[in-house]
Amino acid sequence: MSFKKSLKAKRVMSGFELLDVDNVCERYSRYIDGLTEGDTGFRLTCCAEASPYARCFALFGFHLLCKKDKLENGADRWASVIREDLDRVRHERTTAGVDLAFDKPYLQLLAFSLSAMAILNKLDRDPLADHVLPILSKDIEADLLQAGAFHGVAGSGNQAMFMAVLLLHARDWLGIDDDDRISRWQALHLKAINMFGFWGDVRSMSHLQFQNGYHQYEIFHYLRSDLPLWDKVADHVASLADHEGHFAPYPGGGGCYDYDAIFLITGASDASIGKHRDLLMRTAETIIKEQNPDGGFC
Repeated sequence: MSFKKSLKAKRVMSGFELLDVDNVCERYSRYIDGLTEGDTGFRLTCCAEASPYARCFALFGFHLLCKKDKLENGADRWASVIREDLDRVRHERTTAGVDLAFDKPYLQLLAFSLSAMAILNKLDRDPLADHVLPILSKDIEADLLQAGAFHGVAGSGNQAMFMAVLLLHARDWLGIDDDDRISRWQALHLKAINMFGFWGDVRSMSHLQFQNGYHQYEIFHYLRSDLPLWDKVADHVASLADHEGHFAPYPGGGGCYDYDAIFLITGASDASIGKHRDLLMRTAETIIKEQNPDGGFC
């Protein structure tokens, strides 16, 4: 579902018709255009160097803004450099002696690249099989335990999500019969879930819990898992908001914290959206207010 369509779908409950979202989108579009470097490069900020990560984020931005013509016109050249950069990063990381199956820089770029290739409609031509197949998890429980996923160790949510993304990609694009491993991933997480709906032996809700556990909820959402506790999860996350509607554990907010929190609140149910409508509107108004003059964000 496109960004504008999703807004319309929730307009009555969220009150987004009161916000100048079209102006926000237009300014953000100009910001991305201003970060281009050459024919295929992008920077994350005006003063940064071009990087493969920035390119993926630029493509995500174009997709969010429904820039279909722009994506179609650049699809071939962007898909080519996505593959080249991914090959280069793999070579650099293996040369450094890291285990790619647990290497966040490589796995993050691989996951971003899969999404970008899907946006460009190029996965049928190059599903990146040589990157995915060698690092597919064979022992789900052992790998999740190694990552500390069931104890809520920082970064373990990322690793758990990477594992699931690769299994799902292998199933859907590479013809790998790994449904048993995907089901095992779900069952193990649900068995270890704590009273707040996340992972770890804790007695109170924390920012670490929801930002770490958000990654597994993305997979649950994709799989349409039955999670009757999600509304309670939304309540726990909402309790951490500050007076501006930010969700970071420090003043001024943080993009990742806000994104993760809003996903967990709105992903629960329409009832959750209605219950936390005022908070969601406050967050939206704050983020719009904080858009920089150049169209980027803090």
